[in-house]
Amino acid sequence: MLQEADAPLDIGTLSTRIAARENDVDPAAVTHRQRKSVYTSLHQNHLPKLADTGFVAAEREWVDIRLTDRADVLESHLRPTDQSPRSYWPVALATGICTTAAVALFPGSTLPGVAGAVLATLSVTLVCLVAF
Repeated sequence: MLQEADAPLDIGTLSTRIAARENDVDPAAVTHRQRKSVYTSLHQNHLPKLADTGFVAAEREWVDIRLTDRADVLESHLRPTDQSPRSYWPVALATGICTTAAVALFPGSTLPGVAGAVLATLSVTLVCLVAF
């Protein structure tokens, strides 16, 4: 929200915008209860922590809330989740390689068993690469 804002926001405006996004409604349609829930969470928890760590700055009682230069560190967390990159194939590949190594090192393992583990590893990695 702060990243999208043209100017610093006060806690009331920020609460309304967040409540609207959370409830998938227009900001004008946000109820008092929805806004108050977000307001309380921001005031008591999120904004103090973000200010203490230097990611946001504000004048007096949460007026003119704005991101600091340090907030660039949070860029990947501020993007909407549907745009976040997801790459599971390296994890699948690493897990498969470890499993294959375990099968190969297990006493009494056979070449068909190791070949099966390699094939399973490559299959799962390919599925993860295509699906995600």
